[in-house]
Amino acid sequence: MTTGCDDLIRPALREAFSDSVRIKSADEDCMVILPFSRPDGDAIRLWVIDHGDSFEITDEGDTYGMLHLSGIDVDADSREKRIGAIKQRYKLDKAKYEITKKANADQLGKTLLEVYEAVQHVASLEHTRRPYPQDDFRSLVAGYLDDEGFSYEPNATVEGYAEPQTIDFSFYNLPQPTYMQAIRANDGTELHRKCEDASYRYIQIKRVQENSRFVSVVDDDRGTYDKSQMNPLYADSDAVVQWKQRGRLPSTLQVQA
Repeated sequence: MTTGCDDLIRPALREAFSDSVRIKSADEDCMVILPFSRPDGDAIRLWVIDHGDSFEITDEGDTYGMLHLSGIDVDADSREKRIGAIKQRYKLDKAKYEITKKANADQLGKTLLEVYEAVQHVASLEHTRRPYPQDDFRSLVAGYLDDEGFSYEPNATVEGYAEPQTIDFSFYNLPQPTYMQAIRANDGTELHRKCEDASYRYIQIKRVQENSRFVSVVDDDRGTYDKSQMNPLYADSDAVVQWKQRGRLPSTLQVQA
């Protein structure tokens, strides 16, 4: 298969990814280098292995290796549960030490997209090694979204008017482009600053994507929630949801403006 990697994979990729994908021969297999990064900044790489009557898409253990080097114990109960939910959601063959899924030729593009999304979700466990503050709140939100069945890219880079913007969650398969910031603050001053920061990011993206929607989720459980400090966020968000009222998130995200 080494001589036909591009011919085999490129047409399938157009279903899911841009033409910026790189395809290389790797021994007897094909390596697909995606224009997306893991939390550690490395590009996401997937391998396509030809089994004759089917193909296997795998990350060759790259995601586990990143988590291991970050000190993440994937056997911890909470993380193992998250990985199990991701495996079930994407109907993976493996998900913990290696992420794999089989596909026939007609399903190759769809399966590559599913494995890519699974890699992003498993890789997001890297954030759980940090103390509670902001990254841990993002992890809590990510876990809730996983449980509710949403597809999203965490820590996404989105085109902005002046410069690219990093957004906590960029959602797939919603009625219109939808982005969400997860905010936790220890006091009113920090809350106001983070609300201004989120507002700026939303405005930058809105000037490029006029039909985009912005949802903000704020930790009112272990963080500060003070409306008097949140005027910028309320002004530029389509919806602001308190974490204690997260049951509103699924219907809020599905709304079409």
